[in-house]
Amino acid sequence: MGDSLFSPLAVRGVTFRNRIAMAPMCQYSAEDGLANDWHLVHLGSRAVGGAGLVILEATAVEARGRISPGDTGIWKDEQIGPLARIASFVRAQGAAAGIQLAHAGRKASTRRPWEGSGAIPENEGGWPTVAPSPAPFRPEDPAPAELSVAEIHSIVEAFAAGARRALAAGFDVAEIHGAHGYLIHQFLSPLSNYRQDQYGGTFDIRMLVALEATEAVRGAWPESRPLFLRISATDWMEGGWTPEESVELARRVKPLGVDLVDCSSGGSSAHAKVPLSPGYQVPFAERIRKEAGILTGAVGLIIEPRQANEIIREGKADMVLLAREFLRNPYFALHAARELKAAVKPPVQYVRSFPAYTKIAVPRTRARKGRCNTAPARPPDTYCFFAVNSVVVGSPPPRPGRVTFSFISLPATVPSYLVVILPFCVSRTTSKVTVLPDTLPFEIGCAAGAPPPPPPRPPMPPLTEPVTVAPSALSSMVTGRGVPSRPG
Repeated sequence: MGDSLFSPLAVRGVTFRNRIAMAPMCQYSAEDGLANDWHLVHLGSRAVGGAGLVILEATAVEARGRISPGDTGIWKDEQIGPLARIASFVRAQGAAAGIQLAHAGRKASTRRPWEGSGAIPENEGGWPTVAPSPAPFRPEDPAPAELSVAEIHSIVEAFAAGARRALAAGFDVAEIHGAHGYLIHQFLSPLSNYRQDQYGGTFDIRMLVALEATEAVRGAWPESRPLFLRISATDWMEGGWTPEESVELARRVKPLGVDLVDCSSGGSSAHAKVPLSPGYQVPFAERIRKEAGILTGAVGLIIEPRQANEIIREGKADMVLLAREFLRNPYFALHAARELKAAVKPPVQYVRSFPAYTKIAVPRTRARKGRCNTAPARPPDTYCFFAVNSVVVGSPPPRPGRVTFSFISLPATVPSYLVVILPFCVSRTTSKVTVLPDTLPFEIGCAAGAPPPPPPRPPMPPLTEPVTVAPSALSSMVTGRGVPSRPG
């Protein structure tokens, strides 16, 4: 129970700043598989919001493997550039950038959710689908073509080629999509795989495409970068894929180089009855983690910070993947940190809107002209605080248990796009205020390429009367409910 939601997680050469991941969610907004500004803002805002890992939606390794015409793709080199732009921005915000490699199989060529449902006829822009067996997902859907052995090998190679393009685009994590009734899951499940050759029949044979795709992607993906596999841990249908088979699959892919199994469920049958409830898929992640000895990710109706933290602290999973909650709240991680009193660093551009984090998150260092030096240790038996965009001056306490401050505004020469933080200490016994010796206010927010400072603003008039507060009110005052700050 040593880890928590905000504990870093090191996997191979990547260290995630916390255990919160944005699960891949289709946006149905690409054209010819090309990501665009929507994807940049959608994914980038969750990185800004504090997620440790942001995973791009199911990205098709073949054009015919798209779920809809609006899916992102990675089947040709022209798609690398737009993806690289996204990966670069996500990483610049401190998150790891992930991509999910996918093929929809018989569930391809469908309408976008806001355009209705069901398959798109070929005369309306749809395309023929493929699958392990010529059985449609719904009776009303066109029957897919059964893949030949040569076509299976070609798709396995397409997964490897997609991984190479993902590497060229700068992604940190690759995830193979083997869940939700898409092609790899179609091979795994007896509900969709009726083949009688080397890719169908027994459990061991039905796993072959998943194992071959894993080997191919791992061979194309650097040893220093993590590889995830998303699975549906159960079909929720009698005669379908089972949790026991999921445990065994996890055991088989671990020596092939999979680092984490992302545990979802369902999607293989339109008739499945899924018992939805908060965290309903967490037991699958917990079981696979314990019985297969592999890292797991939990997903599915994880919506509360304390719920997510409990999953990690109790060893039920190593990472939580949020989907719709991140659609509702791009800044879930920052808000969760406040609720759990965890140390985080909001983007420097947003610090003034998240003042409560500053006291916790700012390291006891100072930076000036690009150099960073460790500040002197705070005096013993003191509380340490930070004043934001103000300078704190202490005066002798008028009586025990009280602290007297004066606040002096920053000079107008300080650019408005900087946030200046001054560390100071308050004695636990005498309430004496001490600015850490030999320290200067350190500046954050002046990134490379920052715009030139605007014209100086008039300085705020300094307070002429001391401000007296009880020590119990000091924290709230410093964290933004009482500290004067520069306008804007």
